[in-house]
Amino acid sequence: MSYNVGGPGSHYHDAPERILHDNGHNAPETVPYVGPYPPNEKPLDAVNPKIMEVGIGSRRRLGDMSASKFWIILGVICALVIAATVGGALQRKECCNRIQPPPKIPTDSHVSSPTSSATAVGEFSTASGSSSTTQTSTSTSSPTPSPTTFPAPSKDCQNGTTYNSLFQTGENGGVPPGAGLTFTRLCGQNADINNIGSAFVYSLDDCIEICAGINFWPGNRRCTSVIYRPEGKGKPVNCWAANETSLTGERSDLFMGLLQ
Repeated sequence: MSYNVGGPGSHYHDAPERILHDNGHNAPETVPYVGPYPPNEKPLDAVNPKIMEVGIGSRRRLGDMSASKFWIILGVICALVIAATVGGALQRKECCNRIQPPPKIPTDSHVSSPTSSATAVGEFSTASGSSSTTQTSTSTSSPTPSPTTFPAPSKDCQNGTTYNSLFQTGENGGVPPGAGLTFTRLCGQNADINNIGSAFVYSLDDCIEICAGINFWPGNRRCTSVIYRPEGKGKPVNCWAANETSLTGERSDLFMGLLQ
């Protein structure tokens, strides 16, 4: 091992020097090498070129993505976000334009009615306090319906005339040939009868139709007479139909219909 020893005037340098190998020395040695790389070794930039790119400002990268590609993608994303925002705002504006404003309420309303009515009036002051608006609501009460009134049973009677039942018109179906539908009116006549049906009616003709219906549906002559009393006890019965009749004399409050 060699040393540089000298005073202030001697030439001195602190560069590492080559140390010759000493076969009898086992300590680690430092051997500086000056010159080209040996054939079996390569420079660091040749082994991994990306290492030399660190710290170079003109070639910045984000992982495996270049800076220009990153900024292009970021610009496209910003453009899409702005387009979506503007489109949503335009659509909301169009929807708002389609909504019709509520109709204006007239400031004054006067309702008049010939019938009795109840009126409620409320006053609302404006913001300035200088004027007020009156709103009037009117409800009209309808009259209470009166009970239905029916005419008094008729005392009209044409003695000795013929009455043909309405069943003969055929509106209720074909007229059976054997049905008894023609009667003779008798006024002020009393009789003993065998009752087979009764009802409350308003005329002698209506009472005769009760007897005609008994004959029409089965197509026979089972009912032979009716007695009608327009005055007396009234409801529920003032007409009696019979299949057996025996005249007993006159009676002013009784009318009859006899099958012909």
